[in-house]
Amino acid sequence: MTFNAEAQALGWKADANEDIEFANECFERGKIKFGLFLCHLALEKMLKGLVCKTTGEQPPKIHNLILLAELANLDISMEQKRSLEEINEFNIAGRYNVP
Repeated sequence: MTFNAEAQALGWKADANEDIEFANECFERGKIKFGLFLCHLALEKMLKGLVCKTTGEQPPKIHNLILLAELANLDISMEQKRSLEEINEFNIAGRYNVP
């Protein structure tokens, strides 16, 4: 079976949209930490979809949003990079139950 980058990118996007919907439900229920974790996950999946489209290959199994943005050849500002650094922390807090 051959790798279809466009189909993979659409799959990543669909998964990201589901994560955002669930994140909103978490916020409504007061589950802020898990909602933020899901926001990170949605961004990660969107970026992985862009990596597929840009490189024509599977994205690496990493969670770092800045590295994924670089692999997708996105031209991000310093402010955007700082935001991604902050959002990366949601991944750690949600995954490892850190305050």
